[in-house]
Amino acid sequence: MAVPVAGQIIRASDVLTFEDAKPRCHAYDAATVSCVSGTSTLITFDSEMYDSTGTMHTGGNPSRLIAPIDGLYRYRSQIIIAAVTTYTVGLFNVRQNAAGAAGGGTSLQNTNFVTAAAVTNVSPRTEFIRALVAGDYLETFIQQTSGGSNRSTIAGAYSTFATLEYVASS
Repeated sequence: MAVPVAGQIIRASDVLTFEDAKPRCHAYDAATVSCVSGTSTLITFDSEMYDSTGTMHTGGNPSRLIAPIDGLYRYRSQIIIAAVTTYTVGLFNVRQNAAGAAGGGTSLQNTNFVTAAAVTNVSPRTEFIRALVAGDYLETFIQQTSGGSNRSTIAGAYSTFATLEYVASS
């Protein structure tokens, strides 16, 4: 069903059809990513739970979640880094059209995080709505410093993941 117009009768089945047809994807890290201490690391999502269009997350660019049509999109992402024995500080950054470069494109969201030694897994996350045009994409970067040691992400569909969902026309 297309976007309804004034005066149009909308049935419940039309709403379900519209919701089912909305572009959306859920990509995740299934094999862990090594995060080098003091360096911004691009997170690659090597698996997906779903990609309703088959074009929002591809093997050729596994770090990217791509908008297939113009509109408003909700982006959610979380990165979990294994608990450490030393103090950890970091920066979780989402960028638009960055071409895999930590300084590329446009920075959309920065989340700083701090955790005390061996307390818990570090799990910065973000959610926002952004107007995108067809072909725009979002990438996630993580930078952590934990006593000079590299750390790995925790793999899993609900551990280290990103989702992109069409919300409405812009």
